[in-house]
Amino acid sequence: MMLLAALVAVGAAGALPGALGPGIGIAALGFGAAVVFYALNRPVLAIALLLIATFLRQALKNPALPAEPAFFAMALVLAAGAIAVTRRVNQAPQLGAIECAMAMYIVWNIGSAIAPHQYSTDGSLTIGERSSIYHFILTGIVMPFVCYVVGRFVFDRQSAVRSLLWVVMGCYAYSTWVSIAQFAAPALVWPRYILEFPEDASWAHRAVGVFSQPVVNGLMLVIGFALAVHLAYQPDTRRWQRVLLGGLVLSSLGAIYLTYTRVVWLGFALFVVLAAVFLRRSRPIYIGIITAMVLGVAANWATFTSEDRSSGGVGSGYEVEDRLNMIATAFWAIGERPVLGWGIGRFSQVNTYHHQQWSQDVDWIRGYGIVSHFTELGIFAELGVIGLALWLTVNALLVRGLWQAARTLPDEGVAGRELAVIVSILFGVWVLTGFTADLRFFEFIAMLLMLLVGIVVGAAQRLVLTERLPMVPEQQSDDDLLYLR
Repeated sequence: MMLLAALVAVGAAGALPGALGPGIGIAALGFGAAVVFYALNRPVLAIALLLIATFLRQALKNPALPAEPAFFAMALVLAAGAIAVTRRVNQAPQLGAIECAMAMYIVWNIGSAIAPHQYSTDGSLTIGERSSIYHFILTGIVMPFVCYVVGRFVFDRQSAVRSLLWVVMGCYAYSTWVSIAQFAAPALVWPRYILEFPEDASWAHRAVGVFSQPVVNGLMLVIGFALAVHLAYQPDTRRWQRVLLGGLVLSSLGAIYLTYTRVVWLGFALFVVLAAVFLRRSRPIYIGIITAMVLGVAANWATFTSEDRSSGGVGSGYEVEDRLNMIATAFWAIGERPVLGWGIGRFSQVNTYHHQQWSQDVDWIRGYGIVSHFTELGIFAELGVIGLALWLTVNALLVRGLWQAARTLPDEGVAGRELAVIVSILFGVWVLTGFTADLRFFEFIAMLLMLLVGIVVGAAQRLVLTERLPMVPEQQSDDDLLYLR
């Protein structure tokens, strides 16, 4: 949190006139340097700072800095992890099939970036900003995979996992606040770009959060909701914390609704239903939410099925037509270059010069010139069948690791079986969202999910080793150890 304050001060310094701005900037840099030095010996803190810096990535951008704060935070995570391994605070991770598949996928992306292609990327790789192809690979692929590896070996204590979940609660609470304040108290919203959409913009009446994107904001709210319920049902959670989490959960239901985003609503409904089936301890709250959702939809059926998105209607067909034309374009691109693809980051160019029409019933202009909104088809069109195979291999191995964790971990503990089940369902929601949007642009969500997957997979692997090896006295005396360090 101290580094966050320093980063905010640096960002504010650039906006202040006269000599006051540089003075605050120098003070903030000094303060941040002290926090960085402190975090070098605490990789869990370094990960927390990375999540916060990525969560506020757009708000913390400052042209005076040589790079985004999130990149500095990632370097801090790597340095802290290396120091922890060198000092034997954490055990060095044993790399396996998942890490190998990740490395091969990264290499394939870099190779595609280096190789010559018919079209340039034009630098337009993120919505509303210009960014290089390597920036896209770093944020959308490398950093999430690094978070998975770090999560496996750094979070080897129950207290470390609990601390991380409370950091996520902070991001979740802020997303809930700005989602509601965007409509109820706009004067209190920060960052101000949340309110800067034109009136005729498709997102003008939807809760976009600090990400300035309703899908990413909605996914953050769903993940936060799931982890908040999990924390509230932990035996060692204090009463005042349960009250706080309960109020946050109830507030976030309204925030999720205000996203007016169908895939977010569908993902939330999917999570709640599956959680009610597989999570025995927290089943009553999920059954209550399902009942309230069914009654709410039934009471407002006409509005729910209407085409008015700003009132909660799901009947609008324009977005569907966009995606149908983009799917047709992806199929054409795949058929033309199935093996190597058109090159990483080139889908928008292909969709500009070779835009396809799904059928005569769909307007040709729908979905014209924009990036892919289907993760796997976008990867197939850009990286070919080899790139898609590597991506699917990574996901299949992660699913296998989650399945083994859900079967292996004990019921008790904040990093036990229930967390593995929750993360598994959230991973499924993330994959489902990829059918309507390209997940490579959602770097914060990808990093957070990969970190959570790494935590539960690492916990399961340590438990297996614990069962095979004799327990040493140091491990027997420390109840906080997450199985085997």
